[in-house]
Amino acid sequence: MSKIDFDFYYGVEAEQFSFVRIPRVLFTDKDNFGDLSNEAKLLYGLLLERMELSRKNNWIDEHNRVYIIFKIEEIADRMNCGHEKACNIHNHFAVLPYDLDGKHWYANRQSLRLCKKVSDEIAKAHGLSIIEHPKYRPNHKYGEYKSRKEGRSWKQNLCDEIDSLIIKDDVRSIDDLISELKSKGYGINRGKYLAIKVKPNRKAIRTYRLGDGYSLEHLAYRIANKNMEMPLSAALSFVGIQRDYALCIRQIQIQLYRKPESDRLHFVTYREVQKCSELLFYFRKNDIHTLDDFKKTVADADEHIADLKNEKSELMKKIAEEEKLIEDIPKYLEILSRRPLLAKDVKELEKYSYIKSAGVRSAADAEAHREMLAELKDQLGGMADKISDAYEKRKS
Repeated sequence: MSKIDFDFYYGVEAEQFSFVRIPRVLFTDKDNFGDLSNEAKLLYGLLLERMELSRKNNWIDEHNRVYIIFKIEEIADRMNCGHEKACNIHNHFAVLPYDLDGKHWYANRQSLRLCKKVSDEIAKAHGLSIIEHPKYRPNHKYGEYKSRKEGRSWKQNLCDEIDSLIIKDDVRSIDDLISELKSKGYGINRGKYLAIKVKPNRKAIRTYRLGDGYSLEHLAYRIANKNMEMPLSAALSFVGIQRDYALCIRQIQIQLYRKPESDRLHFVTYREVQKCSELLFYFRKNDIHTLDDFKKTVADADEHIADLKNEKSELMKKIAEEEKLIEDIPKYLEILSRRPLLAKDVKELEKYSYIKSAGVRSAADAEAHREMLAELKDQLGGMADKISDAYEKRKS
């Protein structure tokens, strides 16, 4: 018998007998998986392959469930497709309309409210804040997004017009803004909302539909606080960390006022611009120019809060002592008034030595301590406001 030589596998040859496994049920169960695309089924096989790797690496969560890490970029690379298509394939797989019990998922407003409720509960359980009454909603459909991207959007032109009018010195109110818009040929309807008609034959559009920062409330705020609008020249007038922050705010404003929601680098709102601007003015007011200045300001704020807490603790201690003293005064005065004062009475009085040390000799002295207690409680109430204000200042 001739000898068989087994050679090594070289390079990619080692993978020629490696396969991606796809469960047969994904193809045979038409009722549950008939809507799943073939690309999504292939992705499921890749996810199973990654699951085996996770198991070997002991990637197991606190519920003893194996988890995987598979980024969209990796999906695009393995599936040989673009980022957008990779997202679509992933969503098709991840948002399969049936759960394991055969219950159908309906993507409607009720489902969205349910998801938000569950999401809020999870956030609260982990100590995260939630938006109690969200007002934001995307205002640009695809056609508007495309028009803005191509620079031919009449809505964007209207936004530009409003932005340029707001920063004029003689525009000091919504009425001034309306007068300026009318002088430029726009038709105006003002009621609960502000609506602008660009052309006589075109339906008026309510300003809040132009995007975040254009509702009647936000326009009024922008006019009243137009010094917060950040042109480049103003941003460059700052120095140190203030300039960096000003340039950052300018970029956020560009994202907010010059780009559709879907084309922004990250989700921004007018409230974010407002808060950042307030922080910049806080830097300026407190003469903060470097990171060390900022750290010192934060440390001073923390120290101030700690001092207030200690002061509150001392007040609470004094209040507790006064309450006990006032409660024990009647018994102390009763013993003190006994005649003759026997040895057992003297011994009992020793238990109330702190009342004697407080100078209590009569009912009038007790009344003085009641007034002192009321004053201490007033101070304690004021301390709550002071600490709250200090925390707000620290947060800002």
